[in-house]
Amino acid sequence: MSQQKLTSFGKKVKRELIDLNMTQTELARKVGTTPQYLNLILYGHRTGNKYKDKIEEVLFPDKEQGVKKSAI
Repeated sequence: MSQQKLTSFGKKVKRELIDLNMTQTELARKVGTTPQYLNLILYGHRTGNKYKDKIEEVLFPDKEQGVKKSAI
């Protein structure tokens, strides 16, 4: 049985989930998808284009603000 590998985006998300003590199920609920579909995104079986921006907003809320502050 071959083991699936996370995409680079999936690795980034998993690391942040650990840092935030958040589960994939909680993240899926916050972005409006199922845990199963989120898993498909993290492993590259689905592009997740509809959800990637929202995932980043939930996991990295200061990232966007930091860009805006530095642009001022």
